[in-house]
Amino acid sequence: MSVRQLYRWYKLYPELCQAKTAGKNFADFEVEESLFKRALGYDIEETEVVATKDGKPLRVKKVKKHIPGDVRACRLWLINRQSKRWRDRRDDENPNGHLGKAMIIDDI
Repeated sequence: MSVRQLYRWYKLYPELCQAKTAGKNFADFEVEESLFKRALGYDIEETEVVATKDGKPLRVKKVKKHIPGDVRACRLWLINRQSKRWRDRRDDENPNGHLGKAMIIDDI
C-alpha cells in the first residue's frame, strides 16, 4: 500500500485516522511516564532463586531494589519542559541572551 492510498483512507474513514492518533497519543504517554520514572528513580521487586551447591533450587527469595534517578533523563525532561531555563547555551552567550563581548579600556 502506498502512503498516498493510506491518506485517502484517512479521509474516507475518519475513525481510522482517529485510531491512529489515539495509538500515537497512548505511546507518547507511556514513553513520557517511563522517562519521568527514570528521571526520579523507582523501586522494583525481583525474584531470586537460591540454589544448593549442586544447582537444585532451595528457595525463592523476593528482593526489593531501588533504581536511582538518571541525570540524563532529568536533563532531557527539563530541556523539553522548561527550555528557556535549561537549554544548552553557547559559551559566548550569557543567561540574559546577549552576546558576551570584551571591552578594552586603554587609559594607561
